[in-house]
Amino acid sequence: MGDRAVRTCSLCGTKKMPIDFYRRSNGTFRSECKVCSDATTTRNRLRRLSGELPVVVPEVKTCCRCKVTKPHTAFHRHAGKPDGLHVACKACRAAGGRRSKYGISQSEFDELLVRQTGRCAICSEPMPRPAVDHCHTVGAVRGLLCSPCNTGLGHFKDSPARLLAAIQYLGYALGNNHQPKEPAMSEPTSTTSEPTVAEKRAALQKAGVAVGTRGKLSAENEARYQELRANGQA
Repeated sequence: MGDRAVRTCSLCGTKKMPIDFYRRSNGTFRSECKVCSDATTTRNRLRRLSGELPVVVPEVKTCCRCKVTKPHTAFHRHAGKPDGLHVACKACRAAGGRRSKYGISQSEFDELLVRQTGRCAICSEPMPRPAVDHCHTVGAVRGLLCSPCNTGLGHFKDSPARLLAAIQYLGYALGNNHQPKEPAMSEPTSTTSEPTVAEKRAALQKAGVAVGTRGKLSAENEARYQELRANGQA
């Protein structure tokens, strides 16, 4: 029967177009229409949740995507399925999510993981669950991060200025109020004198940054000055 031929639902008996029927994995149409199929799935799900229809979780199951037989723990639970498990394993579902959201294939993900030796690109700690870090402006994948570092970048809105301001803040706090008794690592002594506030203000104004004429620089302007200094512009 062609894709344009009218079909009759085996449950409600209504004649409908093929678009109103779900396809099986082999490409053929199911005998019941989408409306009846969804209603049956919902009804059976409620029966399973209430205990009226028992769910027998198998010890092993074959993933519909990778075709590998795995333990039931390799599948997410799904109350709407007869065996209480998703049809695709956790690894394949995660790979599909990365491909859909970031446009990165499983082989590209594995290549990044090997290149980083399984460690976060920022803190170099092992990653139990690697997170794909990407540029929110152009969408390009930058690398793999651990969850804390990936969340931290998000909170700082991927802004170098904000991160530099945070570094300055931490340095100021440690130097004035919260200096540890036994620091884990001593900072190298600088041989160059620190520029005055007036010199910093002049450099910022020369670069076109709006800055006040009195008082100390704000943390954001201090971070901008450090950027100029790092680029040799101050």
